[in-house]
Amino acid sequence: MNLATRHAIFALGILGALVVSGTKTALAGASAPVESSMSPAPPPLKAARTIDLPGEGQRPYVMGLSFSPDGRYLGIVEKLADGSNAVVVWDVQEDRMRSHIAISRSFSDYPGVELTWTPDGKYLTFGNSGRTYPIQFWNPMTGALAKEAPASVSAYALHFNSDGSKVLAENAPIARSSVFRIYNVDDWSYQEVDEKDLYIRALSWVGDSQVLVLGSVRRNEAGAEATAQSAKLGFKENDAVARLIDLTGQRPPTTVMLAPSLPHVVERNGVSRTWYEDQLVSFPFLLPDHQGGRVLAGFGHIISTKTMDVLTYASIDELVTHKYPGELDQRNASISPDGAYIYLKGSARPGSNEARNLVLDANTGKPAFWFKGGHESIAVSPDGKWLATGDGSSISIARIE
Repeated sequence: MNLATRHAIFALGILGALVVSGTKTALAGASAPVESSMSPAPPPLKAARTIDLPGEGQRPYVMGLSFSPDGRYLGIVEKLADGSNAVVVWDVQEDRMRSHIAISRSFSDYPGVELTWTPDGKYLTFGNSGRTYPIQFWNPMTGALAKEAPASVSAYALHFNSDGSKVLAENAPIARSSVFRIYNVDDWSYQEVDEKDLYIRALSWVGDSQVLVLGSVRRNEAGAEATAQSAKLGFKENDAVARLIDLTGQRPPTTVMLAPSLPHVVERNGVSRTWYEDQLVSFPFLLPDHQGGRVLAGFGHIISTKTMDVLTYASIDELVTHKYPGELDQRNASISPDGAYIYLKGSARPGSNEARNLVLDANTGKPAFWFKGGHESIAVSPDGKWLATGDGSSISIARIE
């Protein structure tokens, strides 16, 4: 399968400069006037690259984007006209396709399932959505299937530790499980962790010895032990919490509130009953920076993993109703390598095919600047040099200088 590329001026409306490691930098792109509460500054004009995904009849469209650990390659998940999936590996440095991977099974539309590189960049993979088929690993340079995990390994999403020796296996958020597993990649043996008082909704590594868990407190009928543990911590059923777990057991877990459950009174046959609504959306996620200092919780929170302080940048209502940019899926969010900025993909306004995206200052939770681009997916390279946005059957790549 051949890919055609075209060079064009890619409109990125930028208001203000991006500060990374103490130096002012700006995203490459052509300027466009965009509303902002900040003092306007003339944005620079830069050329950007666009990758087109060709196809006969109905063209494929972009489902996900993922940069390699060194930032040189971009993995592109495409959905073909017949409903099947493929992965294109694009060499950003040489501006050409490196490989095309035909996938024998479906790449799930569920949020949370994402294309994942191993830390050494040697393999590409993604979770099996909790199904029974084996997790596959492809060679991104050749497109060949390199190896498979045993069919017994079940993971909705995969998260590797820093050296790739272990993988954190995440269950589907709707599974309502309190258990997660950490697999040893060499033999797929595992350690099982049971947080009895939580329904686990998302997981993330914090360094190599800690795991951050996003979940909701289990209902009373979950059992006396779980209820007593939650009550001791000061939480009630369906409270949304984040918990930092030390896998070595040297430090006790730290649990913080993210969103309290909301009480509702229901009357039936003259009997009133109060139940508590879980404010966690159906598919929350955790997105860590590359230095282990911050984690973006995909329903309006930024968590400091060093202090477990929580910064709220948007309400759940603002996210669910799209009043605030950034849809509830990690394919639609990215974080700068130093953890200073969070990129949120916006939705296209009525009558427009162009999304209005937002970059947040992770220290304050306030908007840093806006930019225009695609509305399918967004990714920032781990080396901080590239920004990619998916738009239908094309991917726009801008250089962060």
